[in-house]
Formats: sequence, C-alpha cells, structure tokens
Amino acid sequence: MRITKRAVRFAIWMLLAGSLGAGAATGQQPPPPVDISPINGETYYFINQADGFQIDLSSGSIAAGDRVLQNSASFTSLTQRWATTRLTDGNWKISNLLNGLCLDSAAASGVAWTVQNPCASSTPSQEWSLHSTSNGYYTVQNQASGLVLDVYEGSTAAGTQLDQTNVSGAATQSQQWLLRPAFFRGVDNALLEKQEAARITASVTWWTDASIATDVLQLMKNHGVNMVRLRPTSMPPYATQSASGPCVQNLCYAETDAQDLDLAKRAKNLGMSVELTLFFDGGSSQSMPAAWTNDNFSQLQTDLYNYVFQEIESYRSAGVMPDLVSIGNEVDTGFLNGNDPGANFSNFAQLQISGMNAVRAAAADTSLGAPLPPPLLCVHITPAWDLTSFFTEANSNSIPYDAICQSYYPLYHGPLTAAQAAAANPSNQPVEQSVLNKAAGTIAKPIFIIEAGEHYENGFGSNDPWYNPPSIPGQRQFLIDLDAVLRAVPSNLAMGMEYWDPAGVNIPNPSGGFINGDNLPNAVYAWNGLTIFNNADTSGTTNVNDPNYSAVLPAEDALGGKFDPSLTYKLVNRSTGNVLESAQGSAASGASLDTAADTGGEALFQQWTISSNGDGYFRITNAAPPQSGAPTSLDDSGASKNAGSAVVQSAASAAQEQEWDVVTAGGGYFNIVSHASALNLDLNTSTGLAIQQTPSSTSLTQQWQIVPVHISAGSSTGFLASADPATVAVPQGSEGTVAITLTPLGGYAGGATFACSGLPTNATCSFSPASITFDGKDTIQMTTVTITTQGTSAVVAPQQTPWQMPAPAQPLTPLTTLFALVLLALALIMVANLAARTNRHFPRARAHALVFTALLGCALLAASCGGGGSGGGPPPPPPPPTPTPVGEAMIAVTVTATGSGGSANATQSAAVLLNVTQ
Repeated sequence: MRITKRAVRFAIWMLLAGSLGAGAATGQQPPPPVDISPINGETYYFINQADGFQIDLSSGSIAAGDRVLQNSASFTSLTQRWATTRLTDGNWKISNLLNGLCLDSAAASGVAWTVQNPCASSTPSQEWSLHSTSNGYYTVQNQASGLVLDVYEGSTAAGTQLDQTNVSGAATQSQQWLLRPAFFRGVDNALLEKQEAARITASVTWWTDASIATDVLQLMKNHGVNMVRLRPTSMPPYATQSASGPCVQNLCYAETDAQDLDLAKRAKNLGMSVELTLFFDGGSSQSMPAAWTNDNFSQLQTDLYNYVFQEIESYRSAGVMPDLVSIGNEVDTGFLNGNDPGANFSNFAQLQISGMNAVRAAAADTSLGAPLPPPLLCVHITPAWDLTSFFTEANSNSIPYDAICQSYYPLYHGPLTAAQAAAANPSNQPVEQSVLNKAAGTIAKPIFIIEAGEHYENGFGSNDPWYNPPSIPGQRQFLIDLDAVLRAVPSNLAMGMEYWDPAGVNIPNPSGGFINGDNLPNAVYAWNGLTIFNNADTSGTTNVNDPNYSAVLPAEDALGGKFDPSLTYKLVNRSTGNVLESAQGSAASGASLDTAADTGGEALFQQWTISSNGDGYFRITNAAPPQSGAPTSLDDSGASKNAGSAVVQSAASAAQEQEWDVVTAGGGYFNIVSHASALNLDLNTSTGLAIQQTPSSTSLTQQWQIVPVHISAGSSTGFLASADPATVAVPQGSEGTVAITLTPLGGYAGGATFACSGLPTNATCSFSPASITFDGKDTIQMTTVTITTQGTSAVVAPQQTPWQMPAPAQPLTPLTTLFALVLLALALIMVANLAARTNRHFPRARAHALVFTALLGCALLAASCGGGGSGGGPPPPPPPPTPTPVGEAMIAVTVTATGSGGSANATQSAAVLLNVTQ
C-alpha cells in the first residue's frame, strides 16, 4: 500500500471515531489501526532484502551528485543512518545523518541513478513514497522518475551503487527495503493482549491520551515509540496451563504464541519494529520446559534448536519477522535449569549458539520463499554481571551475537551517572554510565537497554535516592537522563532503550481484588508505580473511577524522544500546519514569534532545542546563533500572567517565565504550558503572532507537534536576512537606524549589496557598510540601514558669500540714482587725471574714454538694479518640500548576492515596519 497523507488522516479519523464511540466506561477495545509508515523525523537503517546490506555513502562522500551504494552493516558509522522527513503532500525526504544531503535521482547513460544532493524544497526527484510489502519491508518510489529504489542489476555485492527501476508484477528482493530504527524506543508489552482481555471482562475504561480512549500501540507510536517487545511462552514445550488453579512455572506472567503473534501483526501494521525474547518463563528463563526435563545436553541442544527454528518460522510465515531476537531473558539470573553462565559458561554458550544458528537458518529457509536477512541477535543480562566481563567471556566462547542487551532499574542496579553516585550510593554499586562506556570501548558492539523502569508512586518498595520522592515528573526525568547517557556512549554504539510493562496498571478481578500478582492464569504481573500509565493509586488501592485511571504519563514522551538533548525540533501548529519561528529570523533578544509554512527543511530560527531544567520544566531555546550574548529562549514577555500577552524570545535566565511544561493533547500533539502563568502557547491567526492564552482542550491553535529536524533549510542566496528592531519609529524630518543581520548558510562565499523598497514619499535609506563579503565559513555579517524622512518646515535660504551683491531692500528713486552717478563720475575723472600726470604713456583721450565707459556701465548698472520707481525686486523663494506622510509603511530591505555561480543575483529580504510620526 502507498502511505499517503490522506490515508494517515483517515486512519487517525477512524481511530478517533472508534475511540469516541467506545466510551471510556464500557471497556470496549478501539479498533486496531493501520498506519504502516515510519515516524516523522526518525532515523533508520535502510536494509536490502536480497542481501541484508544497508544504504551507505561512497567512502563517506560529502560531494553533491555522488552516487550512493549498499554496504555491510555498521553500527558506528553515521553514513548508514538516514532520517525520514514527512512532507505536507504525504511523501518523504530521506537525508543522510553525516552529510545532511538528500537521496535524489539523476539519469546518466540510460540509468536512473540514486545520488545525494543538497536538500531542496519542491523538488520531486527528492521526494519518495513508501509502499509496504511484507515482514516490515517497503518499496521506495521516486516521485520524479516513478521508479523504485534498487541495487544496480540486482547485485548482491557490497559496494554496488543504487539505481531506480520499474516494478513489473511483484517487487523483487533487491527492490524491497526494511526500515530499522537506528535508535530503538521500545515498550515491553508482552502481556498487552492478556491485559486487554481482562479490561474488557472488567468493563473498565480503556487506556487514554488526553481523555480519549486509544489503541495502546497507536498511542505509543504517537509519542515516538518505534518498537514492541514480545515474550511468549509456548505450550508445548512448556507445561500446559489450565484455565484455573495455580500457575505452573510462572506461566501466569506470560502470553501464548497466538497472542504475541497477533500483537506482532498489530505492531507491524503501525510500522513498528518487533523484538522477540524466547524462553521467557514468566520470571527469567530459569525453568526447563516440561517436555525437555529428561534431556541430556546433546538432546537439549537439538530440542532448543528445533524450538527456536519453529518460532522464527511462525513469525516469518505470518509476515512479522522480528528485528531483534534474544535467546533468554536476563540469562545471568538463570537459564534452563542450571545451564546459566554462572554455573557453566561453556554449556550456556553452546545453547546460545544453537539458538542463534536456528534463527539464521529459519530466516534463510527457502521452503518459505526467498530467504530474508536474519534478525539482529543479542544476549540479555542484568548489571549483576559486569557487561565488559560477561561479553569478553561471550566472545571467547564464540557466541555469534550482534548486540549487548541489558536491564537497568535504578532501584535495583544503582546510580545512573557519576554525579548521582557522588550524591548518594548507599550500596556502593557501579555507575551505569561508566559501565556502558567501558563496554562500548572494549567490546565495540551496540548496546540496548532492553528493560528499564522507574517508579512514580510512594510506597513502592526500596525507593532509590536519585529520583526520590517518587513523582510523575521524576519518572520522566529518569528517562530523559537515561536517553542522554545513551546518546553519549562512544562510537555511536547506543542502540536504544525499552520500558518494561508500561501499560500494566491494576485491573479489577471480577472475583475480587485486582489481576496482577494473584497466582491465577489471568495474572498480568503489574508492578504498581512502575507503569507509564496512571495506576490511580493514592490510598493503597487503585480507583478505577478516578478520571486519571489509565491515562498516559509524561514519561512516555521522554521514552519517545521528545526531549532528546542531541536533537533539534520543529514545533508544528495543529491548526495551520505551520512551524514556530522567530519573526523574520531575528536572533535579537525580545523578538516576536510567528509561524511559517512547513517546507520539510527548516531554517535554524525555525528549530528548537528542548532541555530539562531538572525541576519538571523545560527550556525551549532557538537554534539560530544569537546576535550577541546567550542563545534566546521561549519566554513569557515580562513574566505576564495575562492571556494574550506576547510570547517572545529573550536572553536565557533562570526565570520561571522561560520555563515550560510539555503536556499531551492527544493524537501526537502537545500543549506547551508556561510555568509563570499556566497559560498555553497559542497562535493568533489574525496577526500570525504566537501568544499565550487560557488553556482550551478544543483549541487546535494551542496544540503543537514536536518533530525532530534533520534537514536545515538552504537558500538560493546562501544567507538569511533579519532586521533588529523589526519596527522603527521616525519623526518627520528625522532618521532612524535598523541593524540587518545576515546569517550565511552552507558555507556561502561571495558578496552582497543592499537596497530598500516600499519607502514612503520623500524618505530615503542608506547603508553602512554599503556591501559585504561572506568568507565561506558561515560567519554572521551585519550592516546598518539609516532611514531618513522629510519634515514640514520650509527650506532656509543659504548664506551669501562676501562677493555676492545683495538685492536692495527698496527700489532707488531717480534723484538718488543721478546723485550717485555724478559722484562716481567725478571720482573716475580724478583717477584718470592722476593717471595721465603720472604716466606719460597714458593719453588724455584714452582717459576720457575710460570715464565715458565707466559712466555708461554705471548707468546700465543703475537701470538693472531697479533704478526708477517701478523696479521688479528679488525672485520669490521656492515652495517648501512635501513632508514624508505620517503613518506606517512596510519596507523591504533587499539583499542581492553578487557571488558567482547559482547564487549570483539571487535576493533575500528583511521586512522593517516604518512608523513615521509628527
């Protein structure tokens, strides 16, 4: 089937319709949903069905256009890890975790090759649809070529490049790919079908998410869970359990093959992985199956092999091949009646080898069709045996395992970190983080915490000192801490974590009491206070009428990776589908928040880190580099407790207004709640700005998805522009300045120039500097734009220089003019006579001519200067200039790339709201 956005929406609608129709009080089971798709933002290995090889880069290439290939599996190299990003049209982008490039299609010599290229929006050749086949496999179809991902010429050789081919009939094995999470986030739900049956019988409320009864597996997937663990106890070879009476060999605390096979189908129908633990006797794996009691060791090896082979073939035949198999549960505490590693490691190893060989043989059995790659194999122990010591011994005995599996419960196994050990370690137990890091460095195998748990209710036995007193936020914090410790394991060798029996809350027994540790066949082995659904036990007994009974707890979100310190997230609004961002990409403290379309590739100012403060609240910090000082965080402006106040970014501090809780809103969405005001992060659809508002369970604008981001938006210009402040007030006849911050992307190198558009009448802008150059190192650059407006006053006449003759204030009368001319003439005659007497070469006639010329010039001058009663006076002054209009104008500060290549002449702009005042 093709997984489309419409199909996903329909499945969710059907789920909600069934949930609402069921009613919380009836105990009716919601219909099992189908959503065979990966989790948005999750990272996977893509495993080819023909040979078990994984999609890989070519020698770790970071070059655009290089072809990708298949290679033998690596658990350390990021080159084989691929993030799936869902687009709004239901298709997917597939990007590499090492280089950030996307799978693309490029034709050459008649072949549609699969290559890597910078991720770009609206690029069909980078969009892929997923179509499920069986056993968790998909065909991966390119939307531009219409062809499916394949290995060139169907080769089964490592290093073969990938192409795309047409599907003719059923997909070939080389056209089918298994998506296996690179980091498992699992639940040990091996008793779920028994719990569901008991809940129906007791007619109590179903498990709920935001008060909506929901299929448990769908609920968990909505919160990020990607794996389900199964622990069947087959009968035979184990003893047959009667319908009443005491349990045989702890079989009350296990399910049958039929129940767990059905659970595996439900998990695969949700695109989840399956982990299968065999030889679970309800406690560990200590009991010997009744049918094998009289076996000698050789017979035991044969019987074990045959049983494991049969089990794997039953799952394979049902189309639900497991992703991970362990031969035994906590085997260091006991395995098949004395064949445990503590009693006889050699015998134990031989039995493990027999079981693991059977798994691989069942996967390769051609009687069931074409062979499949085998599941991963692990050996599961507790911290009672040091990991490094145990698996050194396992290596010495040639156990062919793929992964280390370990249980870890603080109340039993001690402190998680050195800081916790320094605070308290009453039993002087090993520090779990040190144990994991040492094993990763020495054994070099991936490590999976296959069981984990932390209590949240008071009174649950031996409270550990590190998450004490027990609390719901403390349980969530444990999983946040465990996630952080695993993410820090050297060489990327953390395989994930799995929570034990999360749904095992108390269920009323029709005959009295509750179905849990009652030694009856319907027992479900509930550990009060360790589940991640609310047990509603505040007085020593569960109250099934409590509105919180069976409601999902916040620990589910930590298990599902919503607070992973190694990730950045986008916050997607349920009402609009848009992502939260700092307005115009501003990195300035105090910038407002708005939303923008989700393109599948988010800019840094649209990405957020979510970090725990350790007090039940979180700091939500923008991923964009700060303009100055500390990074900016989601903030309640001015610590206001009033609805409607703006939610802004501000410099990080310890203030409560920068603390937020994340609370499930159901359906994979969350409310983000201010610690200071208890109001929800909301979206004003009229202004487009983020605000805080009174909580409303029906308001879709208050609901947000939390999705990991692996594709950061590029830009054709190679940079992003933002303005600070985004609004500037300038009086008429004055000027204002705005800082323009330019954040380069992807190592852009080249120049950029600036211009303004949208300026009101008689306003101008200038830049300092007028151009900049990017150095190719993503160094942030800045320029300052000065906006000048025209005022209302007239222009003042310029000052006159000394040689300019000022215009007379009043016209001269004729008599005054004649008198002035006579005086001037007499003065000139005297000068001429003097010149004639002193210079004999100066003839008297020439002197008289000079006087005449002077008199004529003076007369003309007098006439031109307004002599006489009707003179014209000076010209009128120019009219005053038109002032810049008062009011608001949106100005676009445009930045034009001047570098060479594809970035040349491309533009980016930042908006500035100019408010002209009087």
